Amino acid sequence: MEAYKFAINDFSGCFSFVKSITELKSHHFPLLVEYLKTRYSITTVNIRLRGIRTFLNYLLGKEYINKLPFKIKQIKTDRAEPKLITPQELDRIYSVVDDEILLSAFKVYEVTGMRLGELANSYRDGAFIVITKSKGRKRRIVPIPTESIPDYDRVKCSGYSRSWVTRSFTRYCKLAGVSGKTLHSLRHTFAYRKLLETNNIQLVRDLLGHSSVMVT
Repeated sequence: MEAYKFAINDFSGCFSFVKSITELKSHHFPLLVEYLKTRYSITTVNIRLRGIRTFLNYLLGKEYINKLPFKIKQIKTDRAEPKLITPQELDRIYSVVDDEILLSAFKVYEVTGMRLGELANSYRDGAFIVITKSKGRKRRIVPIPTESIPDYDRVKCSGYSRSWVTRSFTRYCKLAGVSGKTLHSLRHTFAYRKLLETNNIQLVRDLLGHSSVMVT
C-alpha cells in the first residue's frame, strides 16, 4: 500500500501541470521516466512505474478513462548477482547483536528463507512454518530446524516491527564491517544453501514461494 501511495504521488507530482489524466498522451511517458530518474535508482523507478501502471489500469477498468494515456515500459537493468552472506560474515554480524529477540529474528530468516513480511503472516505447526500470506498470495509450508524453534516462538511474541528488524540488521552489518548486505540477503543465502544441499531447484522454488524456477 505504501508503494502504491508513493507511485501515485510521483505520478501526480510529475504531471501537476495537467488538469486531467485524459490530457496525457504517449509523448508524456518519457517525461515521467526522467522525472523518476532524478529522484530514484533504476530499481525504484521500475517499482514506481509498476505502481502507476496498476493505477492507470484501475482507472480503465472502472471506466474513469476510455483508454490508457501511454504504455508503461520497464527500464532495462543488468541482472544483479544474489547478495550472499558467508558463514564468516554471519558470525561477525551475530557477534555484535546485543538484542536477543533481534538475534532470534535474524536466525529465523536465515533458516527459513522467508520474506520480511511473511514472518508476521505465519504460524508454527510442529517443525514446520505455515505462511498464510505471501507475495504470490499462496499459502506455503517450510521446515524449520528443531534448534531454531525457540527463536521463532520468541520472535512471534515480540511485537517488533518489520522496519525495526530490517533497519537493525543493516546497522549491525555496518558494525561488523560487512558491507552491501541487507536482511533480504539472508533469503538469498538460504536459497543458495538449499540449492547446494539438494541440487533440486524445483524444491528451492517451492520453499521460496517463487512463481517459476526462472525467478529462483
